[in-house]
Amino acid sequence: MNRITEEQKYAIISRVSLISLAMVLGLNVIVALVGYIFTYYQEVTPADNIHIIRYALYFITLSEFLAIFIVKRNLISKIDINALDLKTFQQKLFNVSIIVSAICNAISIYGLVLVIMGDEFRIMFIFIAASLIAFQIFRIRIRDLEKF
Repeated sequence: MNRITEEQKYAIISRVSLISLAMVLGLNVIVALVGYIFTYYQEVTPADNIHIIRYALYFITLSEFLAIFIVKRNLISKIDINALDLKTFQQKLFNVSIIVSAICNAISIYGLVLVIMGDEFRIMFIFIAASLIAFQIFRIRIRDLEKF
């Protein structure tokens, strides 16, 4: 079995990162549009204890950063670069990237939930920004593979 070259690693990681970025940005745009529709075209009265729910979702968002770190580290540590062919390596990285992107996307959906419950539209952008920050911090990089 041929060893995967550094150029191939860079190409695969670049491709996987670009696809993941498109997924995260696409969902964040959809979340913003749906939140806009709910805010400006629906008469939603805020829930009684919306501030308690908002702070709980802030806490959950912060805990998601830790969850992404742990999940990504565990999944990448299971990838044996030397024992894989190119296609399997790409598929495993893509699986890790989808999981990381999904957890990042969950953060922006928390903001949409708050808007649907009657919170302010601008609060949703805090969650969208947190989603994008999480993706930027935890996206797959070549240095993640160099540790193993």
